[in-house]
Amino acid sequence: LRAISHIINKDLFNGEVYNVLSDNLMVKEIVKILKKNIPNLKIKFVENEIMNQLSYEVSRKKFENTDFRFQGNISKAIKETVSLLNK
Repeated sequence: LRAISHIINKDLFNGEVYNVLSDNLMVKEIVKILKKNIPNLKIKFVENEIMNQLSYEVSRKKFENTDFRFQGNISKAIKETVSLLNK
């Protein structure tokens, strides 16, 4: 919501692409956070070919250059989501 408000307030409707992300994590890092919040979680890895063999990072620098400061925390967000789903 903060990012959308920022885009509107800064009038960033210029046809540019901005990456809006709080963290740039690998799947195994997300799984680790999930397991921490869901102790009985069972993960099954499969031997299928990955659709995209490329490894890349997404940069948020361009969006930060518009004076936006990220405040997100993926660990906290996952914990809150799990808590909501458990209710």
